[in-house]
Amino acid sequence: MKVCVLHMAIRPILEDNLSAAKKQVLKAAKTKPTLIALPEYFAVPNCMAEFNNAATISKETCNKTLDFLQEISAEIGNIYLLGGTVLQEDNGSYYNTSTLWKNGALIAKYKKINPIACEVKAGVAKGCTPQVLDVEFGRLGMIVCADSFDHVLIRNVAELGAEIV
Repeated sequence: MKVCVLHMAIRPILEDNLSAAKKQVLKAAKTKPTLIALPEYFAVPNCMAEFNNAATISKETCNKTLDFLQEISAEIGNIYLLGGTVLQEDNGSYYNTSTLWKNGALIAKYKKINPIACEVKAGVAKGCTPQVLDVEFGRLGMIVCADSFDHVLIRNVAELGAEIV
């Protein structure tokens, strides 16, 4: 199984981030991987530099980023795309949400369980449900960034049958 994990400089303008991500995803897709993963907050202008209001960031970036992920996923076809993360509103709370796509279809969402201090200060809520799902290459566990330091969460994801995290 081939996995492409992308890293990119975060730019100050949303559209520039989406354009850069598109270029990198299309380049990675040419190598025919099973999965391409974008970075956490890849589309958020200046990433964490001006991270002070989850509602504002969500309003400015979430829908455009999700539309982009759906479109680029459809374009790359039968390759899983882990869409980095977006700040997504759910019942008045904002979550650092990772999305998984294939052929333009949203397959799964995961809300980060361990937001870091600046996220919490900006109004990011804590998710509560680990995400493990069956895909063609096995059982995939979804976590985000600081979740990887939570040994209890990692154990729970493994106990849910995750073969790949």
